[in-house]
Amino acid sequence: MSFNILIVDNEQEIIDTIKEIITNELEHIQSIYTATDGKKAFDIVKNNHLDLIISDIKMPVMDGLEMYSKIKDSLQQKGKSSELYAPPLRIFKI
Repeated sequence: MSFNILIVDNEQEIIDTIKEIITNELEHIQSIYTATDGKKAFDIVKNNHLDLIISDIKMPVMDGLEMYSKIKDSLQQKGKSSELYAPPLRIFKI
C-alpha cells in the first residue's frame, strides 16, 4: 500500500522540514503534495485521493479550520464516507 500525503503551511521552511521527515521515516509514499494556504490545499483535495493531510491552522487566504470544514462538507455532499480527524487544539505562547 502506498500513501498520498498533503502538507499545508504558509511557511515553506516548515513544509520542507515536514516533507524531509516524512520522506526519511516513512515507507511506501506515492506522492507528497504541498500547499501554502487552505484554498490551494482544498483544490488539491478535490482533485486527488489523499491518505493524510498535515495542516497549519493560521494561514492567509483560507485557514486550516475553514479548510477542514470545506473538505468535510465536500465529502458529505459527494456521499463519500471518510474519516476526518482533527485532534484537540493546543495553542502555546512562547
